Amino acid sequence: MTDLSQIRICFLGESFVNGTGDPECLGWTGRICVYANKNGYDITYYNLGVRRETSTELRQRWLRETVYSVYQMNMTVE
Repeated sequence: MTDLSQIRICFLGESFVNGTGDPECLGWTGRICVYANKNGYDITYYNLGVRRETSTELRQRWLRETVYSVYQMNMTVE
């Protein structure tokens, strides 16, 4: 069985991922992480949402940014 007590997530997308317009400044990504944290999960997450980004722009950056984010997470955990 996999230990899910520590979870690392990179959220990618545009305004909805970014949380634009959310009065609590959480967006749906923040709400997921708050809920998971309250249920005992240690969440490390990067919200890589960019407001007004197109699919083409996302395609150009997603791999570089997620690899960098995960690499940085691994460096800080040790």
